[in-house]
Amino acid sequence: MLIHTQGKGDITVIHLAGKFDGGEDCKKIQDIVTDLIAEGCRKFVLSFSLIRFITSCGLGKLLAIHKEVTGCGGQVILCNLERRPLSVIYTTRLYEVFIVRKTLGQALDQLETVESETGS
Repeated sequence: MLIHTQGKGDITVIHLAGKFDGGEDCKKIQDIVTDLIAEGCRKFVLSFSLIRFITSCGLGKLLAIHKEVTGCGGQVILCNLERRPLSVIYTTRLYEVFIVRKTLGQALDQLETVESETGS
């Protein structure tokens, strides 16, 4: 899996490409998020535009990332989900846990809206 992080103000965008199967690459994403939290980052967008499927192990890692980020007062938004990964998110009802947006722009707008409403 290819992982690329990009800062957009106080928001970190993590672009993903490949298989989200819960293996070492997914652990690497979790390690990156852990390191960024230690640096003070609290807002994350995971862009799945180049992910074609997610396994149950991948969902477990995704939930672990969500728990870690929200545990420190942060937020995770998923965006750019292709048809199959989006279907998995809806079948497992994880749309009740995660904020899911169609595009990166919508995800960034969501976090900026939350910021302006809270005055952060």
